[in-house]
Amino acid sequence: MNMNWRWIVLVMITAVISSAQSVPPSPNRPWQFSGEREIREKAKALRDSRLAVDAMKEYSLAELVDFAERNNPETRAAWEVARARGADLQIAQSELYPALVGIALSQVNREEILFGSTFVRQTVAAIGPGFQLNYTMFDFGARAARTEAARAELSAANFAFNDTHRKIIFQVAEAPRGGGTMWPWALR
Repeated sequence: MNMNWRWIVLVMITAVISSAQSVPPSPNRPWQFSGEREIREKAKALRDSRLAVDAMKEYSLAELVDFAERNNPETRAAWEVARARGADLQIAQSELYPALVGIALSQVNREEILFGSTFVRQTVAAIGPGFQLNYTMFDFGARAARTEAARAELSAANFAFNDTHRKIIFQVAEAPRGGGTMWPWALR
């Protein structure tokens, strides 16, 4: 009985694994999972909708710069880095504040006490609140140094973010404007 059960489980696991993966169609093409085509189609639709440019319209330099900054992945990456450095600064500044921890513990004890010739159940409930306050009084400048380092890293990230915008503006201003071709800055 036990051996038959193991055999059935082994057959079921093998069936699930074999249906989840398939062999590549040919030796010269890589294996693709079943949902990959759907993901590629959705990505194409998203990319095409974001980079839609009207070829008949003549854009001003400000419109082109705005379009490039919205669609260039470098601006997004620089913005994410600046946001992360801002969060690091807030974490460093949080060390300057006291930390208050509150906890409430409850416990119920039930005991059977022999009273005469019968047992009587005794239930005792206990609640114990607790609070703890932590604050570092003297750290000899360690917290201030960590805060200043985080502030400097935030400034560097903000400068890098502004530099990314400067580069994109320069690329847009210097890009050739003819023939209805897509400028190289839009796809970087």
